[in-house]
Amino acid sequence: MRKCYSYNENNSELLKDIGKSLLLLGKYKMAIDIFDEIIMRKNEDVESYYQKGVCCMNLKDYETATACFMRANSLRNDERM
Repeated sequence: MRKCYSYNENNSELLKDIGKSLLLLGKYKMAIDIFDEIIMRKNEDVESYYQKGVCCMNLKDYETATACFMRANSLRNDERM
């Protein structure tokens, strides 16, 4: 998957798709790394915070999951204003 991404490293949407694929495959820690990379580039990416929260929830890291969901919700509310 990373090989596909290496062809266009500026494509955050492709990176998000890789993260979602890893999540669906149950590779939660790898997916978290991907979502962290996206968040590092674009700190206000609602979907990446949400997806990271889902990964953390599946790993039973409820504290981090809650923080991610709260951040996603906060960003979503900011978008509506």
